[in-house]
Amino acid sequence: MKKLCLLAALATMATVAFSGTGAAGEPTSVAIVQIQEVLNRSEYAKQMETSIRAGFKSEEQEIEDLQKLIRTESEKLQTDTMMSPDSYTYKDKVLQIERLKLKLADKAQNFSRQTRSKMAEFWRSVYKDFRAAIEQIAKSGQYDLILTAPGTELSNDAAQNDVPEAVMGEIIQRRVQYVAPKIDITQKVIDMMNAINRGRGAK
Repeated sequence: MKKLCLLAALATMATVAFSGTGAAGEPTSVAIVQIQEVLNRSEYAKQMETSIRAGFKSEEQEIEDLQKLIRTESEKLQTDTMMSPDSYTYKDKVLQIERLKLKLADKAQNFSRQTRSKMAEFWRSVYKDFRAAIEQIAKSGQYDLILTAPGTELSNDAAQNDVPEAVMGEIIQRRVQYVAPKIDITQKVIDMMNAINRGRGAK
């Protein structure tokens, strides 16, 4: 029921937005922002993502080293024909490998939790800049309504995905198939976000 109400509300919004007139019969000024392009080309988004990935480089290396160690020790155990599976040495080696696996699982879980938290914080920060840019452009351009669209092209994931349902799902979500240049303010938003980022760096 909630989904039907939401769809009805969106349909009403779309009708008002593209009819060319507002509720009082005045012209409605509408603009579209291709959100994926904004996120891909924002200087702040690029810088922050690079910084976050660099910050977790040592943890990534630790996980990779542990994976290599486990693989190496496991191969040694399997290829050592002189060691009996019933021997104390063999059983001790197995226990050592199991401890390494537990350590790896713990590090991987912690790494995943930290990166997810940091990336969530990052995207909230990017959205804050996005909203600030939209508000400034809306006021200066006197827009009544600014809508976001994911872009008309399929994402890289969908373009390379072999699961037909996933590709079809993204196609269905592409509700905007064409944006006239005169109402596309994507570049304006990118420029405004970059200006906000440079202003923050200058302080």
